[in-house]
Amino acid sequence: MAGSGGAGVVTVGNTLLEAAGSIGWYARMARSSGPQIRGGEVAATVCLSPQPIQSDPSHCDLLVALDWKNIDRFADEIVLNGHSVVISDPEQGEAPDSIRDSGAQCLAIPFKELAANAGGARVNMVVLGIVVQLAGLTRESIKFTLEKTFHGDRRFTIGMAGVDAGILAALSVN
Repeated sequence: MAGSGGAGVVTVGNTLLEAAGSIGWYARMARSSGPQIRGGEVAATVCLSPQPIQSDPSHCDLLVALDWKNIDRFADEIVLNGHSVVISDPEQGEAPDSIRDSGAQCLAIPFKELAANAGGARVNMVVLGIVVQLAGLTRESIKFTLEKTFHGDRRFTIGMAGVDAGILAALSVN
């Protein structure tokens, strides 16, 4: 996942790690960011597997780009090829040449619109739902993880609405 600092990319990565562990999966995350405190570029590379992870994968299966700002900065870390899927919000415009030239399949899902329609959920919760569905994690593992984080307050309900919107959107591309 990649986006601007403060967009919740690292939060999604951390939530995926915890959810994967809760169902007995193996997970690993590396994060990269620019020198800015907020608003700079950030990427979280997450590897999820029901089997032990022996080494880094040769390419990225799924890239979710919350925006295209500075995506080229991560070109060496996020290796795409013809087996990769790239998902972005159509409001962000067309993928940069480096993404299109990789041979990856580029898909559009309206993150912001889905978040707004899910009671004002944060975009990163929609993205979390998309990744959960496409990676094969369970909704229950995310629900369990978010319940621990939000302790049942209103943010949990809104967050799960965003996750559910993302899961449904991912079903259309799966």
